[in-house]
Amino acid sequence: MGNIIFKADLNSQGTPFQKIVNVGAVPGGEGFLLISDDVTILFDSGFGCCGDALVENLKNELGTRNLDYILLSHSHYDHAPGSAWCIKQYPNVKVISSYKSKDVFSRPGALAVMRKLDAAASKMYNISSKEDLFENMRVDIPLNDGEHFDLNGLDMQLIAFPGHTRCSVGFYFPVSKLLLSSETLGVYAGGETVSPAFLTSYAEGIASVKKALTMEFDHILIPHFGMIHGDSCKKYIELSLKCCHLMWDVVTDGISKGKTHDELIEILKKYFFTEEKRIIQPEEAFVLNAGIIIDIIKKEYNK
Repeated sequence: MGNIIFKADLNSQGTPFQKIVNVGAVPGGEGFLLISDDVTILFDSGFGCCGDALVENLKNELGTRNLDYILLSHSHYDHAPGSAWCIKQYPNVKVISSYKSKDVFSRPGALAVMRKLDAAASKMYNISSKEDLFENMRVDIPLNDGEHFDLNGLDMQLIAFPGHTRCSVGFYFPVSKLLLSSETLGVYAGGETVSPAFLTSYAEGIASVKKALTMEFDHILIPHFGMIHGDSCKKYIELSLKCCHLMWDVVTDGISKGKTHDELIEILKKYFFTEEKRIIQPEEAFVLNAGIIIDIIKKEYNK
């Protein structure tokens, strides 16, 4: 699909932070620790099965410092459960996310699904935590779209980006124009491929990407990838929108030609299940999500 390459780094220059480091234990279960003189922040927290390893990585980076805040982009099993282990280690930490994520964590059924998916991740990565701490998951400070919050003197704004989930959000730092991004804005998959990830609504996902296009960015921290800077930020969002349209076009073209569900999944694999994507997502998970996306597009296409 071309030669545009986004090179990830964790360079904190130009941001309010002296250091940004991935403390996640495995690919696909990233957690990004952001450290300044005044505040320590964990952005997403990976799998529950890696909770013990996540905490050890945090302790190695923080030393005697506390973890002040956890910012959760959404409630999925590969982003949120590790926070429960962090809460045990750092009981005074404050978790910030959306009201919708807060609601998800209160549902026994949702926790059961997370445990099931986490068990599969544990088997895949051959890693497990000693305890089940899923009941510890919480949101202490739920925010609405556009609402600001002071992080020890640092202004942060929650931005709703529904589409991947209804609880998907990003965290924007206006002074430095830094966005801790949302999976609704896609996951970089190499070359000119930003893999769309709308699992609730294509229309919502497109609206969120277009919303991001109206914002100003100097830095974007992309889940499952890393940081991009400068002109790459706008190019990334534009490419995300282009790939969303491409996904719609190839699926609706297949529908019009009478392709079966399995055939449509193979088409999506051809375009979006790149070697880079395989590193962070098992094929079974891609196929599951692709099936959901196909059903969403069918429903919205038929309207």
